[in-house]
Amino acid sequence: MHQTKANRKSPNLKIGAILFVLSTIIPGCATKNSTIDDSLDKQPPEWDVMLAKGSQILMSRSAKDAIQRYFDKVISGCEKLYGNSPKHVYATRDATEVIYHNLKAKVDNQAFITVSQTCADALYLRGYASLDLGQIDIAEEYVKRALEMSPVNSRYLSELGHIYHAKHNWEIALTTFERAEENATAFSPRDSMKQELARAKRGVGYSLIELGRLAEAERNCASVLKLTLAIKTL
Repeated sequence: MHQTKANRKSPNLKIGAILFVLSTIIPGCATKNSTIDDSLDKQPPEWDVMLAKGSQILMSRSAKDAIQRYFDKVISGCEKLYGNSPKHVYATRDATEVIYHNLKAKVDNQAFITVSQTCADALYLRGYASLDLGQIDIAEEYVKRALEMSPVNSRYLSELGHIYHAKHNWEIALTTFERAEENATAFSPRDSMKQELARAKRGVGYSLIELGRLAEAERNCASVLKLTLAIKTL
């Protein structure tokens, strides 16, 4: 599951630029370096069932059980499926993320394949569960691996921001939650966008409070409250 060129630093793709080119690259978004892989079908459907069961156990505060019975088993299967891939493996939730991956691949001159979100979710949930067990560094490792597969996933970024809160790295946490906020607006699926945006905004607010930037935190709090009320009326 360790992806090729995982540590390579690439220029940040600005959201405005991405939105500008969406209409121009859709007809030819598949290039010689980018393919939509039919390996989607190779991910057994029972993996999603296992992650759902693990999540239920996790919510009942049985993190260790969730890891051993479900998350690690799915991750092991994913590593067997994609671990030796010569191309970077991206996980995607919708077409907008596929387009982003095409753009990023062009910037990085990187070959890649696109698969469903299951394997990235397994890494994210493994990190979430590890944090519940107080294993902060392990949690960070797994969430970062999830982000290697799904770099604009707002939910994963917010979890990474939460890990930085646990480490009292307030500045890095703020930057991470701000990225999560931006990506929620630009990339999150419509049915989860408001929830992911609200979580990112709460993280931004908490970070600002810890940094002593109280006026900004107050404005953020008002924004979060407005968004929360909008979610409750859905």
